[in-house]
Amino acid sequence: MTKLRKWIATAPLVFLWACGGSPEQAALDQYFRAAQSNDSSTIAYMSAVSPPVEVESWKVGEVDSRSTEPFTLPELLEKLEAAKKVRDASSEKRQKYAKDQKDALEEIIPKLRSDPEFKFKGKLGEVQEEWAKLLEERNETEHAFQEIKQVVNAETNLATKSVMRQVDLGKLSGGVAVTKMLLNLKPKEGAELPFMATLRKYELTDPESNRAEQSRWVIVDIEGTTPEAQAAASAKKVRRPAAEPAAEAESAKVADSSTAGESRPAGRDSGYTPRELRGSAKVQILAPETKVQGDEVVTMIRARNVSKDWISGFMVTEHWYDQQGGAVRSSSRTHRERFMPGEVLEIELRTRKGADFYQSQYEFAHANGDVTATTVGSFPKQETE
Repeated sequence: MTKLRKWIATAPLVFLWACGGSPEQAALDQYFRAAQSNDSSTIAYMSAVSPPVEVESWKVGEVDSRSTEPFTLPELLEKLEAAKKVRDASSEKRQKYAKDQKDALEEIIPKLRSDPEFKFKGKLGEVQEEWAKLLEERNETEHAFQEIKQVVNAETNLATKSVMRQVDLGKLSGGVAVTKMLLNLKPKEGAELPFMATLRKYELTDPESNRAEQSRWVIVDIEGTTPEAQAAASAKKVRRPAAEPAAEAESAKVADSSTAGESRPAGRDSGYTPRELRGSAKVQILAPETKVQGDEVVTMIRARNVSKDWISGFMVTEHWYDQQGGAVRSSSRTHRERFMPGEVLEIELRTRKGADFYQSQYEFAHANGDVTATTVGSFPKQETE
């Protein structure tokens, strides 16, 4: 099997057109027709990913593998509820402490805002130390909650695309069919390249009525199977659209000394082909810009990927707290495309304004791990096409 796959990646595919093809082939044909006509609505309706290249033509090849996975959303929802209870319990404990130590914290918090390193002594020092522990616990429980929430949202999104009616997905049971199919894609520039498409179909049943839900195949990934195909996909993602002048202007600034020591993204001439990042990711951010618009607080986050690989499901969350450190409200946004090395993103967060908003904190995560964010004064000049 290993030798066969290696041959397939470098040789023309064997195509199966008999009997009109499989349902998976039909889904891929519909997807690439939509891509050719710039039908973004259809692509979003049936897929979780964008085309890896600007496709001039395509050929759907043979099935590489078929498998079935368990439907994990009900279990994930239970974990989400458990994480929420832990977070809420931590919040209640923190708010009670803030109420009990109101006078001390009214002296401590303003001082720490102007001088975060200041250390109080005596009774105030004890309150400061305990308050710091409670804030750290808040960060940990909030992070755990947001992490499982992101997984739940991703699974819910795929299942919703597959199941063909509005239904409470958490009450369903069953399995998920997974098919990997070989493709040849002809970009608008260059020769045909081999790719592997992954499709999922949620085959679910309502245990109460024993009703089997109608579902369709959803395209969840399209990966190059050779370095040339991977490079072509990376080039498409790195190319900056003309509709992002603000991001271009920021990325053209010269980096200050605070950028020293960060991981340097793999350049186009380095010989390295970026892959999907697993584990801890590194990004640089500019100081967030926050303003009030009507009944919303609007925050603009500018982030640059300084990891050597691309990031999936990059998510930014803004948590707002009152003067006692109690959680008030949060908002988050997830970047659905690949966040490529060296790429600069602009992410806008909108949160309904509250009279008790006092300070905010930002949290970064991605689909395959955590994110270390370093604030810098500006971004280095980016290569142009």
